[in-house]
Amino acid sequence: MSKVFISYSHDSPDHADKVLAQSDRLIGDGVDCILDQYEESPLEGWPRWMDTNIKKADFVLMICTETYYKRVMGEEEPGKGRGVRWEGNLIYQHFYDSDTMNRKFIPVLFESSKPEYIPVPLRGSTHYWVDREEQYRDLYRRLTGQIKTPKPKLGKIKKLPPRQRKQDFFAQQVTLAKLPTTGKELFGREKELATLDKAWEEPHTNILSFVAWGGVGKTALVNYWLNQMERNNWRGAEKVFGWSFYSQGTREDRQASGDEFLAYALKWFGDPDPKEGSPWNKGLRLAELIRQQRTLLILDGLEPLQYPPGTMQGQLKDQGLQALLKELVRSNPGLCIITTRESVKDIDHAEGSTLKRIFLENLSVEAGVELLKTLGVKGADKELREAVKDFGGHALALNLLGTYLATVHEGEIRKRDLVPHLTDEEEQGGHAKRVMKSYEIWLKGTPELDILYLMGLFDRPAPGGAIKVLRAKPAIKGLTDKLQGLSEANWKFAVKHLRDLRLLGQRDENDPEKLDCHPLVREHFGEKLQKNEPDAWKEAHSRLYNYYKNLPKKEFPDTLEEMEPLFAAVAHGCQVGKHQETYNEIFFERIKRENEYYVVHKLGAFGSFLATLSNFFEEAWKKPFSDFKEETKAIIFNQAGFGLRALGRLREAAQPLQAGMENSIDQEDWKGAAQDAGNLSELNLTLGNVKDAVDYARQSVEYADRSGDGIQKHAQRENLGNSLHQSGELYPS
Repeated sequence: MSKVFISYSHDSPDHADKVLAQSDRLIGDGVDCILDQYEESPLEGWPRWMDTNIKKADFVLMICTETYYKRVMGEEEPGKGRGVRWEGNLIYQHFYDSDTMNRKFIPVLFESSKPEYIPVPLRGSTHYWVDREEQYRDLYRRLTGQIKTPKPKLGKIKKLPPRQRKQDFFAQQVTLAKLPTTGKELFGREKELATLDKAWEEPHTNILSFVAWGGVGKTALVNYWLNQMERNNWRGAEKVFGWSFYSQGTREDRQASGDEFLAYALKWFGDPDPKEGSPWNKGLRLAELIRQQRTLLILDGLEPLQYPPGTMQGQLKDQGLQALLKELVRSNPGLCIITTRESVKDIDHAEGSTLKRIFLENLSVEAGVELLKTLGVKGADKELREAVKDFGGHALALNLLGTYLATVHEGEIRKRDLVPHLTDEEEQGGHAKRVMKSYEIWLKGTPELDILYLMGLFDRPAPGGAIKVLRAKPAIKGLTDKLQGLSEANWKFAVKHLRDLRLLGQRDENDPEKLDCHPLVREHFGEKLQKNEPDAWKEAHSRLYNYYKNLPKKEFPDTLEEMEPLFAAVAHGCQVGKHQETYNEIFFERIKRENEYYVVHKLGAFGSFLATLSNFFEEAWKKPFSDFKEETKAIIFNQAGFGLRALGRLREAAQPLQAGMENSIDQEDWKGAAQDAGNLSELNLTLGNVKDAVDYARQSVEYADRSGDGIQKHAQRENLGNSLHQSGELYPS
């Protein structure tokens, strides 16, 4: 029996029903038809499934409509439809073998179609109007070699499976709003673009990771490639999902969480209850949902969720992300693209097989020269080449340098000597900071410089509402003096000027009031403001604290998304120094809901809980801010240990437990010291440190005896007995 694949475009549900009816009739007449509407979403993704079945088929029926013609011929409007370019490519492979082409590929039309919708390589070949009975019989004879169409016998008709196609099968689902907006130009990245193209086509590449320091151009590269993919109808991707973790903050000393990403992504991919389960379980569920279709997943700026340089450098702090990436590197019909400053160590084992890792270099001299010329820099090629070398080919630095010279010095390359040299590490953005220092001098006394200092108050994109609060009267001395009385037209002019200078990110059409900039720009101007204008720094954060704590419509938000402003309120309140107030009124009452632990028990957001708690530490997990009451410090240590243990970060959990025990001893809080020592004993048992576990268990018994608490004494003696048993020692009588 001949195998027949039916290739068609999903113009509309009505058109799909017509195709289905013709397929049903052929099957009823004994023809083995393959149609996507009979299949559940295949593990390898629809494009690969179609490609395989087209190659295996004896005949391919091409249901010709205007949409189908445009897709096969590569003329479809960018960004519209699913695309069937792989089918068109198969046709063109047989273009010079007319016998094969005319034998395998058969144009089929309905009454509503026109012959000009037949793809060019098949023009002039025999085609069939299948809703005309005589032509249907002619098609049947060609497919089967039989002269007559059989009459189906009762009970012998093949039972057709129910239609399995999902509602979203008619078009891709795409969400890229969470990615930063970058410029449209790209220089010297042809090799990397080809690598991306190849990784998308290769079935064995599951994750592609770009690793480079900030400002080298990782995000710009991926965004440029995504624009190319969109112009090509996403080349068979059924779902495209992008997320930037730069919105979680970028400083190494800050704790970040994957909770917001997991909640949003699970909901978008169709999980029935995104709050359900541990972070690890959520990551596993998300991986399974992603694998149900061919998905292009972009995770931009992953480093806030990785450990900074040290013994655990590059490992993921977030269990949900760990589970997701470990699953996707094992099996993924689509492609996951990661950009980060540090290699993700959790998936090192797959490098060279399903993981491809690219260490992105700075721009070549030739590409750097081309970039400077495009920005309006003039001068001899030799001087342009020297400038590129002087700035290390750093993409952000060259962008800022080019716009600075073009704006301030009429593009004269010889004026680059006026850009100061700094002592910052070059690989960590020192070249870019050199140009930012020049901009500070040139923009002094302008609204533009005030706007840049405003950006330094945030560790993520700045919402329009927060910016309005900072611009409001009275002026914040040393920060918003030049913004007072500024008309809306002049405000927009200043913002556009900064965007033209590449100091602010491009306008986000999805959120036009939001302001964003490269993390290196944000960090540079934030450090300058905090150092030079400490009073303005505090006043600005005080306004943001009050803004965010009053932002939720409900005093006690129900969802993680509704609670995000409270997390921001904690961060800004602590920058002002209102640690105890922020803890009591925001964290304890509204985030935790006192002892209900709402954020973890109801929302499952252990990462957000811990990241918010980190704001109360002067030195992470070891030293809370000094203005806390002693009893609050003890609680903070205990909660940090709880959060770290819940997230599987056991070695880190030892730090707050140890510090908490020492704090309790200093306060002669023997009950608290006994609890902390007992927790340290259990933790060390889990880590396999049996000797340390026994030592802490003995201390816990000693402190429990001092406390005089009978329940505590009993609990810690049981703990000691368990530790001794694990070590092989006997409990003393």
